[in-house]
Amino acid sequence: VWVDRHAIPGRLRHTLVSLAGPATNVLFTLVLVAAVAWGPELGGPLEFWAGVGLLAFLQLTASVLNLLPVPGLDGGNMLQPWLSPAYRRMYDLFAPYGFILLFALLWSPQINRVFFGAVFAVGDALGLPRDLYQIGYALIRFWE
Repeated sequence: VWVDRHAIPGRLRHTLVSLAGPATNVLFTLVLVAAVAWGPELGGPLEFWAGVGLLAFLQLTASVLNLLPVPGLDGGNMLQPWLSPAYRRMYDLFAPYGFILLFALLWSPQINRVFFGAVFAVGDALGLPRDLYQIGYALIRFWE
């Protein structure tokens, strides 16, 4: 979502506006993890709960991505108003390319392993069953 940052008065409000996106991702992650924790006991097909588990994993991944302090992403935008003018100019220079740079870095096996290792660790800490979202992942890749 594009935000006119110049219309936001104050650094704290600027940070809070940038926090809204990741906070929504985190909220949806927690709701979906709760659904996966209690839902299968209510019954229903495994495929449905595997899909909900995969959706929870994707929301968790979006949460972690959004909170990274990368210029142009919400995590970086939360820090931007607190930077000195010199660093802010450099930040503004890199902001349009931060998203592309992040995805280019994630192509590196070492960085990818660290990033998803962190996502898996947070998922495990939240109680998100790996086997369930792995089934969901296999189901959406039906061509394999």
